[in-house]
Amino acid sequence: MRKNIEKEEILFDEFYRFFLRKTMDQLNEKIECYREYTSDRVIERFRQYAKMCLQGIAVRTLIVEMHICKEKGLLGNGNAEEQYKVFCKAIVGKAEFITYMKKKYPVLFECIEARLEMARDCYIEIIMHFKKDILQLQKAIKDDTVWRIEDICSSDSDFHNCGKQVFVIELDNGKKIIYKPHSMENEMEYMTLLRWISEGIGIEQYQYSIISRENYSWCEVVSYENCVQEWELQQYYKRLGIQLFLVYLLGTKDLHSENLIAHGEYPVFVDLETLVNIQYNQKRETAFQEICYQLSNSVLYTGILPFYHFNQKGKGINASGINGTENQKYPIQVPVVMDPYTSDMKIGYIHPRSKRTHNLALLRGEFVAPIQYIENMKEGFSLAYKYALRKKNEFAKKMQKLKYLQSRYLLQDTQRYSMLVSASYHPSLLLNRSKREKFLSQIKNGRNCERKEILKVEEKALWRGDIPYFSYLLNDTALVSADGERIENYFEKTPLDLVYEKLDKLGEADLEKQCEFIQYSMRLTVENRGNVENSYYEVDCIKNHDVKNQKYIQKIIEELSKRLQGYAVWNDKHTEVSWFTVQMFSFGKPTWDIQPMNMYLYDGLSGMLLIMYEMQKKNKQKFYEYYDTLRNMLWKYTDYMYENLGSGNVRNTGLYDGEGSVLYTYCLLCKRGEREYLWYAKKHAMVVRKMLKYDQKCDLLNGNAGGALALINLYELTGDHIYLSYAEEAVVLLEDNAIEMEQGIGWIVESEYPPFTGMAHGNSGFILPVASLLQYTGKEKYNLLCHKILNYENSLYDERLGNWRDVRGGTMENTIDSVSWCHGAGGILLSRVYCYEKIQNEEIRKILERDIVRSYQKLRGYGRRESWILCHGICGNTWILKRTRKIVEQIVGKEEVIDITERREKISLLPQESLNPGLMNGYGGILLYLLVNE
Repeated sequence: MRKNIEKEEILFDEFYRFFLRKTMDQLNEKIECYREYTSDRVIERFRQYAKMCLQGIAVRTLIVEMHICKEKGLLGNGNAEEQYKVFCKAIVGKAEFITYMKKKYPVLFECIEARLEMARDCYIEIIMHFKKDILQLQKAIKDDTVWRIEDICSSDSDFHNCGKQVFVIELDNGKKIIYKPHSMENEMEYMTLLRWISEGIGIEQYQYSIISRENYSWCEVVSYENCVQEWELQQYYKRLGIQLFLVYLLGTKDLHSENLIAHGEYPVFVDLETLVNIQYNQKRETAFQEICYQLSNSVLYTGILPFYHFNQKGKGINASGINGTENQKYPIQVPVVMDPYTSDMKIGYIHPRSKRTHNLALLRGEFVAPIQYIENMKEGFSLAYKYALRKKNEFAKKMQKLKYLQSRYLLQDTQRYSMLVSASYHPSLLLNRSKREKFLSQIKNGRNCERKEILKVEEKALWRGDIPYFSYLLNDTALVSADGERIENYFEKTPLDLVYEKLDKLGEADLEKQCEFIQYSMRLTVENRGNVENSYYEVDCIKNHDVKNQKYIQKIIEELSKRLQGYAVWNDKHTEVSWFTVQMFSFGKPTWDIQPMNMYLYDGLSGMLLIMYEMQKKNKQKFYEYYDTLRNMLWKYTDYMYENLGSGNVRNTGLYDGEGSVLYTYCLLCKRGEREYLWYAKKHAMVVRKMLKYDQKCDLLNGNAGGALALINLYELTGDHIYLSYAEEAVVLLEDNAIEMEQGIGWIVESEYPPFTGMAHGNSGFILPVASLLQYTGKEKYNLLCHKILNYENSLYDERLGNWRDVRGGTMENTIDSVSWCHGAGGILLSRVYCYEKIQNEEIRKILERDIVRSYQKLRGYGRRESWILCHGICGNTWILKRTRKIVEQIVGKEEVIDITERREKISLLPQESLNPGLMNGYGGILLYLLVNE
């Protein structure tokens, strides 16, 4: 059994009663003249609320003290529940225990007294404001008999600005309203703009009642309601598309599942504190920075569309407004009380799960996946966008009214703040002020560029248990704390100026891009997973093939080339170019992310250099600038890495996603006759060698196996044995990290899986540098190592499948039958052919021959995929067949060789590939394949 700290029933109730006596007297005294406006229930609710507030501060310390008493035998001989009761009744509420605790934990008492004072003042303010605004409230709710507050319930909202929170107020007529401790002018001006757009395009939106004051506000509780008819749900998403445009233009953020209510056919946003948000406050000197800026100002970052929060290593949750659901497991941990109401009580940590909110649009009580309403949403977005385009000048005038509004600025994720506050109530930090102050100062860790006055404001807020709160006026460049402290010239431009710039840049190209973002994010939802997965087919079962012809190929090349150019992002000086790329987290995780390209080969700028090299050969006038710019960027990167070898930079060394990939790219271009890359290849070899011992990954794609093979490539170009010796250093590291299996050896790539098979992360990749070293050094140890690597991989060959098991499926019954470069028969065929060309040992060659036949037969029969990309698609499998044809013909026989491209269907892109120009996982690789092979 467990319970969340602060959230449920009270533990150690007797302890809090001591503190509440004085506070309750103060509260009753302060509201004596407002008695006619409050019920007795309000006073009792405050008592419970105050205890909840104190529990979050004191529970850890009280658990420790209970354990001390238990060890001393002060709790008797009863069971754990009885001992807890003894502690509460006989010890915790007694005057001598309070005196003891105050002396031992002076900071605990300071925090308790401060929190009680803030809680008391919050209730008093609400009651005073209610009396002041009673007539306006009666008018707003259309009931002049309302005269009293029956109940005040706190929400789960964070504490800000001296313990202020959002509260739900129950009135004496049974209705509920919301009290917010800040102005709601943002919401009111938003609804004014929305009404103007709605009237212009003829689609009304729901406008809810608000009474806004300078420092507080009241608003209607928007009810969660069903759609009854299908057309209502269609209208809901059209209206959501209209609002998506407005928040996109304004730069509104944080519109997650808790801030959207599905009110029948009307979507309603109920928290617009971040109405105009400056998400990216850095100079945009590089292409990387420009992409970050563009993404942060796109529809993807509003919080409405599916996106993943806490998205490290693919373990994020979808908290979006449109389809963020309950019961998703957060990758972070939070403290909970384990074994409550017993003397065995302790603090444990669990992964919380997302709660149910009112954001999902329902049709007669059932949630219908929003993927079915993409067109409705895009229609609404486009209608609003085009209306704003037509009425730019009028829109600009209306936005002048926003200039005195205040918008919240999120400096850090609120989860980081709240976890730090919670942890600061550990007993060891409540012994004296300096310990807790030092602990809270951790908020500055990793933020060397942040201004000192900001860090001081944060520490001050955290000390009192608040989540630091910053804001700015829309016509000002200063950042303002909740205490009113100004950090001057924090922004280069005023937020409103940035909105005007965005309004000025609206156009058809941007509309098309944002609509593509909408479609893209919706198509990658879990509900649409069947259309994202990359199925394979028997070659003979493929129907509706187009006849292979040069005109069709040329058309595809032109379309993909145009797409590549259209999504290129240049920096202001036009000295750098890059693209955003989609990261689909592998190993069965459904999450994704979108970010600027890195420098590597798999889906980064090294891959783009290879593509643009071929492009400029076909059309120098159009593509040479791209090629030249990328070449200079890669050379500049190598110079930087080489000059900073001793700076502590740590990178992966993989052949496709690591420093080895930059070296490999240089080597590939050298082999194409571009000898100017040799100098940089040699420099980057030193970078790879330096990184080898720090690389925690071992596989070909990311780790030392890839680094070793890149160094061997340079040896093959130069004949310089120093690079061979570096490769041997890498293989020694591989041997140290290998694990013995029942048959042979393997390497753990993901902790929850056994060693993989295949090229990218499995033994087919690991064997490549070993086979090369066997050829070039003749050392027997590499012969033995090759045997061990092959033994493990072949132990996973499944006769039933005619393929090597992909262990990501878990059990035998769930085995994934992969047929691609990265996993399964495709990469294994390529690896075995590579080794066959390198190794002369007859025993090993017989194994290789058998595996070549097996993998070729599988690839020949099942090489077609939904995807066309290089990593796990038709182009990759076809390229493997072309590359291995000569050896396959020697072993299988010429008449047996089949080219799966002899009959061609139309090239198409899966959702995750449509916005991804990457070499291995996007349409860039398809383009390269067509340029080189067709």
